[in-house]
Amino acid sequence: MDRDKAYEIYINETLKWNKVHKLISKADESKIFERHIKDAEEIFYKVKDFDIKEIADVGAGAGFLGVVFSILDNNLKVSLIEVVAKKCAFLEHIKIKLGLHYEVLCKDATRLDKTFESTIERAFGKPIDIVKTMERLSNKYTFLVLGENEDLKPLEYLDYTPIKLSKGFLAFKNLK
Repeated sequence: MDRDKAYEIYINETLKWNKVHKLISKADESKIFERHIKDAEEIFYKVKDFDIKEIADVGAGAGFLGVVFSILDNNLKVSLIEVVAKKCAFLEHIKIKLGLHYEVLCKDATRLDKTFESTIERAFGKPIDIVKTMERLSNKYTFLVLGENEDLKPLEYLDYTPIKLSKGFLAFKNLK
């Protein structure tokens, strides 16, 4: 399936499921492509510069990082970690609908006993509060997606390097 068709199906299914399961805010419904998919594409290409083979999307929600990463590179080993069962069901549904190969782990990331080559998060919590969990789950890189107004000083103190995005920052730490 080509990328544009996959995005069309993904957006339509998100809107359909959102009526019952509230996967995203009502305000975001009209701007899914711009606010979520286009942003995830930009993040994907920045992350791919690190030549990773595996990544876990921590606090995956509706999957706007992990699902988009899988659409763009179905050979990338992607795990989506999400604690909310209805969101996990949606992620499994999308995986089948689009013929993707990612794994859904319906668990609390703070209690997960597994590691990945790299981890990424967007809107899982305040960055400074979640770095320990992210780093514990990662063997090589930890990536944090941050808004434009995020205070980067605490992360720089923890050896995270920010990369400017069109809307915000991608902060990373090499754990090796």
